[in-house]
Amino acid sequence: MHEDECAKRLKELEERLEALEGLVNLALEELGDIRSLLEQRGEVARRREEGTHPLLRTIEDNKFLDTKEIRSKNALRKLLEEGVVVLLRDEGANREIVTTKKVVSNLLDRLPLDVEEAQRLEEREYQLLEILNRLGYVIKKDNKYVATPLAEEFKV
Repeated sequence: MHEDECAKRLKELEERLEALEGLVNLALEELGDIRSLLEQRGEVARRREEGTHPLLRTIEDNKFLDTKEIRSKNALRKLLEEGVVVLLRDEGANREIVTTKKVVSNLLDRLPLDVEEAQRLEEREYQLLEILNRLGYVIKKDNKYVATPLAEEFKV
């Protein structure tokens, strides 16, 4: 009887061990899936930080682009949805431009800026400053450009 009992317990232990092996394998598969998802997220975040998208690099290099100059509307839509770029409608000049929060924030960080100093900015920066002025994000006050409370939305 003692041998039968030992054989029975040994069989039970083997069954439990097989069940545990199955659970461990399942857990390892789940960890692999989680790891791959985290890697994908990391790649997306790195791409966003590095600004690897060619359209984004072009926008940053030029400070802003007129939407009519952009051929890939799908790429623009994707960048807008990701919140990487912002669309500004300049009704006074009857145009839409796209820029990045980073570009606008860098420009706003220079404020307050004398009108004379502003005219010495790079041409595209000065144009962007004028657009922001027309849209109410920047105003001329006491012969200086100063940011308005609306400009807070561009703080990075």
